[in-house]
Amino acid sequence: YTYGLSNENEVTDEEKKSANIYSEELAQKDIEYAKQNSNYIIAIMHWGDVNSSEISEYQRNITAFLVKNGVDMILGSHPSVVEPMEIIQTEEGKNVLVAYSLGNYISTLKYANADVELILNIQIAKSSDSDKAILQKVDYTPIYVLDNGTKAENDLN
Repeated sequence: YTYGLSNENEVTDEEKKSANIYSEELAQKDIEYAKQNSNYIIAIMHWGDVNSSEISEYQRNITAFLVKNGVDMILGSHPSVVEPMEIIQTEEGKNVLVAYSLGNYISTLKYANADVELILNIQIAKSSDSDKAILQKVDYTPIYVLDNGTKAENDLN
């Protein structure tokens, strides 16, 4: 899901429909479908404030909703910098990994810390006592994106 589109005034209604703009109603419908047709639900979120390593209230509210409704993992992007990760334990004892932002893998922006990214390493396996899969292991590999200066910027233009 995405929080929205940065160029919404230039986007057609049909293009907006294809973007999966987040709403609780859409997410709940999708989660219910996924519960019937999968063993593990991962929500990919385009959210957060650009160049901020702080988790916004908007992100926290969406996280609470997704976890409450049965998502097993949330992976986020958009801020172009790394944001915190946490494991939320549900009332049922399930561990839900939330990686709010892993950074910006393919380019460096002129923001502080925009050159440090994370590769997430996860291990998910089917539970021995049910058909559901569970998160078994999480770690990450930090990476650094080298900025080759003006020449690199010109190559992109």
